Amino acid sequence: MSDLRTRSESLAALLAGAGRVAMEVSPGCAIPYVSRVDAGTVELVRSLGVEVATSADLVQVAEAVWTADQLASHRRACTALNAIKDAAFAHVRDRLGAGLPVTECGVQDFMMTQFAVHALETDHPPIVAVNAHAADPHFAPRRDADTPLRPGDFLLLDLWGREPHPDAIYGDITWVGYAGPEIPVRIQQVFDLVRQARDAAVAFAGERLRAGQTVYGYEVDDACRAVIAAAGLADRFIHRTGHSIGTSGHGNGVNLDNLETQDRRRLIPGVGFSVEPGIYLVEEGFGVRLEINCYVAADDLEVTTLPMQGEIVLLQA
Repeated sequence: MSDLRTRSESLAALLAGAGRVAMEVSPGCAIPYVSRVDAGTVELVRSLGVEVATSADLVQVAEAVWTADQLASHRRACTALNAIKDAAFAHVRDRLGAGLPVTECGVQDFMMTQFAVHALETDHPPIVAVNAHAADPHFAPRRDADTPLRPGDFLLLDLWGREPHPDAIYGDITWVGYAGPEIPVRIQQVFDLVRQARDAAVAFAGERLRAGQTVYGYEVDDACRAVIAAAGLADRFIHRTGHSIGTSGHGNGVNLDNLETQDRRRLIPGVGFSVEPGIYLVEEGFGVRLEINCYVAADDLEVTTLPMQGEIVLLQA
């Protein structure tokens, strides 16, 4: 008996009486993260008269819904991340005030010592990005090209981490600062626009959830992106609005995405995700991203990374 016939007969026995089965597929591969079954297997199942449905929302229930203990671990991680961020900005401010050198790698090293102080683990050191480096969403400091921060420079900090146990949930935040006593007009304009886009996403999702209405990931991305598009900068917001958060920094739940994919999964109770719009202006020498985390309660949306950044942090008097 051929291997193919053996597999077919085994599969037929397994699916006997089943009219519909959920599998890790996504129609049109709209959500690649949950489209993992090969086309031949799907074809084989369908040849047995069984309808194949996507398991995308089931994956959320099985893998992305946090327990009460996990939610508590996430909140503690967020509190620690905010403390690390505050310490990093204070470190920069103190060194600039004393006339001491400040560099991307130096700030990153300081932040890693703070991760140890707060007993957080991370899968990658934080992003510390000066000026045009902040216009690269995935920038990483390099020791062979360590960039200094000087008066008049812009600084972006993106940090994420969790408590050191397998079921702990990550937190993930991004804040920005300016090394000077007064924010340049253009930087302030872009910051305000990103802040408004962030807040529009939170307001849209929260209002829908409180009204008992279904909210899809792609819709929240649209609500956020519309604010930036209205200002003529749609092409400078080059990534999705937010990603699922779980025991890894990017989880298997719903993403706020109608750019990289169209995530038509629902925001269901118990899942968490980031909201992180950005505007990246390489030719102007800076980029702004603001990142918060949210948790879907039974009938509302909780921002778990309070306070949200409302003003650019001043790093030099």
